[in-house]
Amino acid sequence: MVERVYLKTQVYEYIKSAIVNNELNSESIYSEQQFADLLNVSRTPIREAVLRLNQEKLVTIHPNKGFSLRLMNRKELRELFEFRYVLEGYCCQLIVNESDGLKKDSFIRELEELLSLEEETIDEQNDSKHHMEVDFEFHYKIIEYSSNSLISNQYYRLRNQMSILGIESYKRKGRPKQTLDEHKEITNALRKKDDSIVLKILNTHLTNAEDILASMEIRE
Repeated sequence: MVERVYLKTQVYEYIKSAIVNNELNSESIYSEQQFADLLNVSRTPIREAVLRLNQEKLVTIHPNKGFSLRLMNRKELRELFEFRYVLEGYCCQLIVNESDGLKKDSFIRELEELLSLEEETIDEQNDSKHHMEVDFEFHYKIIEYSSNSLISNQYYRLRNQMSILGIESYKRKGRPKQTLDEHKEITNALRKKDDSIVLKILNTHLTNAEDILASMEIRE
């Protein structure tokens, strides 16, 4: 029983990783047998993994055919970015209005360390996955400042969808550098005592990302 549960988990993690890391073709339909042959397992753990991924809205099941990647439609994309603006905006306000100067300075230094790491990724050719990982860490660092587990958990649950979208957006020429510049603007604005400034910059940053994705015609 333990071995079967472990196998199910391995299969699920393998397929999910392939989806999140943009290793599957969004226009293809994959059969359970394809992955069963690839992983040298029966179709049962494949089917169970696909059902779970379908519940997580990462795949679409096609009866008697297989499954394909599930891409967000424009309404879902809009809702995702509205959700991000509300949560990240709230956390940015907490940082701007932090009364403990030492705590705030320490946090800003942590963001600057991430910016340095992000700058290093600019020189990496065609590594959209790495760009997205650093991008997520920057935004998640801001979310964690709330010390609110409900906010952090809800935001983290969207990591898979954001990774898929982010990898696509980072393929656009110049987007990594543009994102870095916008992250620097957010960090500089967080130092100030005017939350209207940081909210304006954050909104511009998220709007730019959404507009790029909406223009790429990758959604169903």
